[in-house]
Amino acid sequence: MLTIRNLSKTYANGVKALDRVNLDIAPGLFGLLGPNGAGKSTLMRTIAGLQNADSGDIHFDGVDVRHNPNALQRRLGYVPQSFGVYPRFSALRLLDHFAVLKGVGDRRRRREQIAAVLAETGLADAANRAVSTYSGGMLRRFGIAVALLGDPALIITDEPTAGLDPEERNRFHQLLARLAANRVVILSTHIVEDVRNLCPRAVILAAGRILRHGTPAQWVAELHGKVWRKTLAPHHASAARQKYDLLSTRLQEGQLMIHVVADRAPDDGFTPVEPDLEDVYFHLLQRNDRQG
Repeated sequence: MLTIRNLSKTYANGVKALDRVNLDIAPGLFGLLGPNGAGKSTLMRTIAGLQNADSGDIHFDGVDVRHNPNALQRRLGYVPQSFGVYPRFSALRLLDHFAVLKGVGDRRRRREQIAAVLAETGLADAANRAVSTYSGGMLRRFGIAVALLGDPALIITDEPTAGLDPEERNRFHQLLARLAANRVVILSTHIVEDVRNLCPRAVILAAGRILRHGTPAQWVAELHGKVWRKTLAPHHASAARQKYDLLSTRLQEGQLMIHVVADRAPDDGFTPVEPDLEDVYFHLLQRNDRQG
């Protein structure tokens, strides 16, 4: 169990990246959903011991992480959005190097772990290739392979599917779901679909504050009967923004579909539509913006 209490961080330029964040994260997949600048990276880097918070507490399985960061780092797998590697080296050689850095000193044990993480991430057939030849999706899976060395109890992933094609994203989703069977896996992302597909529990974060914490399915249910849709020609987009308090706009088959949240139909032509997690996400962000 990862427990976070009253975690706050303000940078020297006055930006409050975290504002009294409280979380309880049990084993399984946990979503950290928010736009760029929400504070997601600050939170993850603080949990990982890569930077200090101004105040608050972090405990993992009873260990005080803020005052004993090395204790967690031995049990942590961290997958940043981008990471530097030696591109001309093979994945096999790099994994051996990272395993040594993680304290896996015994050569036989390293070989066994490396073979296991290559199989888990689907990279066994490409183990002897230079990582410079890997696709974007393969590089993300290589990052997971590195994180799995040492059999971590906590894995943190930062925007792991950004830029991936649908097939690779689906493959990555299945990998994360397998990894979360017996450990805490935190998925930090701005992609609503990732949280919808993977995370039974999540938070929505904006401006360093948690806007919602709990079960995405429950959040969606609370908007039942309150989301309305209207289809317009695309050239009416500007007029619609002036007339309605739009929740979202999207194009479908060349037509503009607008969504609004209201207790009743705002106007003729609106029909009720079942809400989804994207509706919840935009609704909370807009309400937070209005509240300042």
